[in-house]
Amino acid sequence: MKKLILFTGFLLAFRSEQAHSQSIGNWTFNNTLAGTGTPFNLPGAVTLGSAVGSGAFNGGTEYYVQSGWPASGIDLNAYIEFSVTPIAFYVLDITSINLRMRRSNTGSPSGSGPTSWAVRSSVDGFTNDLGNGSMTHNYANYLVTIPAINGIATTVTFRVYGFNSTTGTGGSSRLVLDNISLLGATGALAVKMNTLDAMVKNDAVVLKWSADDVIAGTTFSIEESTDGYSFRSIHQFIENQSKQKASYSHQTKLLHGKSLYRIKMKTSTLEVTASNVVPIVNTSSGLTIESVIAVGEQLNVAIHIPTNGVYSIQLFDTEGKLLFNVNKYLLAGSTTQQVLINNNSKRIMLLKVSKGSATSTRRFIL
Repeated sequence: MKKLILFTGFLLAFRSEQAHSQSIGNWTFNNTLAGTGTPFNLPGAVTLGSAVGSGAFNGGTEYYVQSGWPASGIDLNAYIEFSVTPIAFYVLDITSINLRMRRSNTGSPSGSGPTSWAVRSSVDGFTNDLGNGSMTHNYANYLVTIPAINGIATTVTFRVYGFNSTTGTGGSSRLVLDNISLLGATGALAVKMNTLDAMVKNDAVVLKWSADDVIAGTTFSIEESTDGYSFRSIHQFIENQSKQKASYSHQTKLLHGKSLYRIKMKTSTLEVTASNVVPIVNTSSGLTIESVIAVGEQLNVAIHIPTNGVYSIQLFDTEGKLLFNVNKYLLAGSTTQQVLINNNSKRIMLLKVSKGSATSTRRFIL
């Protein structure tokens, strides 16, 4: 009787990230309010809060928003808004914003519009300042360092508030923008490898696992080991579609003794392996064909022999025609025997090893 010891193991999940910050959104205001992003995120067009007046381009290289800027503290409806959205199965890590802006240089003395600014985000409902400062009528770069917007899978919206506005004689109250640059990284969403399960069915090992947020192009490699140290890939396939939830299975031959399995997953930026392997121990003492490998004009057949004796090794085609037959005295244990195939054309074949009532068969395509 076969005795099978089965185990279930858990796999780790990792998120791939680009190592260094780069531009993930840029708004030049060169006659457009649209921004440019990366292949993995979509920047939203600049919009205005309800409390401020109209906006217009000046010379095709800058954009100003005129009137409505409060003379004292922040008005939550007086802002310039921009946003960025990751594509499906990706997340945002935002590290900083660079604002190149000024107030208007109109009026006497020169300078009209907000003298103070602040930046807030939708992450906390526009409650706290990410950065703030003062501005003049001369262009300057204002860098806002963002410490805690990481792993965001939805749209992140930012608002630039102008306040403490003053207006020189004959001037126009304006906040003028030359460029907004959003820095960070867009990484693959954490791929969650849930479980790897193993079971034995009809002298085969059936492996089943599932994963969440799988990206198209992900490669799955099923690996096998007999010692727990050196693993070899026994099957590999590529997932061609992005899926929020995916289930997979693979069937492989049951080896005699102990065998161990794991899954390795890889994309262009991500590689995940099992945190532990899943072993199966087959303590069967029966006659077993463990593997069949074609080498030139012969088959190398690995067989587990339960007891010493004379065994019959036979090869049949699909019509039952006997192609090879030999009787050999074999010792108990594992052995590899050669079966001549004599340049037979590719076909489905049946290999049979027997001794009395004990029989093991293996169907394969040559």
